[in-house]
Amino acid sequence: PDVNFFQGYMCERDVIARVALMHYYNDLADKSIVLIGDDDHIILAEIVKSWFYRRYGYRLEQILIPPKRMGVYLTKAAKLIQNVIATICLRPEDEIAVDSLLEDLERSIEYPIDYHQVGHMIQYLKRTGLISFEWRQGMIRREKPLKEYVVKHLMASDLWPKISQDWYKISMIIKEKYGRVNQEYHELLLMLSHRYQS
Repeated sequence: PDVNFFQGYMCERDVIARVALMHYYNDLADKSIVLIGDDDHIILAEIVKSWFYRRYGYRLEQILIPPKRMGVYLTKAAKLIQNVIATICLRPEDEIAVDSLLEDLERSIEYPIDYHQVGHMIQYLKRTGLISFEWRQGMIRREKPLKEYVVKHLMASDLWPKISQDWYKISMIIKEKYGRVNQEYHELLLMLSHRYQS
């Protein structure tokens, strides 16, 4: 990746303005901003930057937001990340072990899973604030922005008809294995299926 260095003193107001401009021009995706300094303003700017990314990160990450023009088929990576999201959403418990997530994915996907790629996707979802992840215990927890992402950017998008069957399949697999699914997301699925049938 390209690495660019910008040197010079900037007050916290300028840092926040620059991050806001980068967001406005869609120039934050796949970038990290590192601030080095010796005063409290840098700490304040870092706090604002991390809060902003936690709250709006998923909007900045291109793989999570479906493009305006979509082909007939999804790439394997795009399909896999949507299956990871569906599994995390539909599991009945709030915290999910990575091992059990992988088991559920193996049952729902017909081709061999790249575990390394799934690990990257978990990091990706954590970075965008959709999940939190405890590395030592290997536990994934859903975060509040996940529901907003699913409702506003998946179910209301052109991507939904391409992934909805996977969601229903994952829902059945989880119900069969655990005896229940996450009621909140299950109700959303039922509501959408009635809407498409009528």
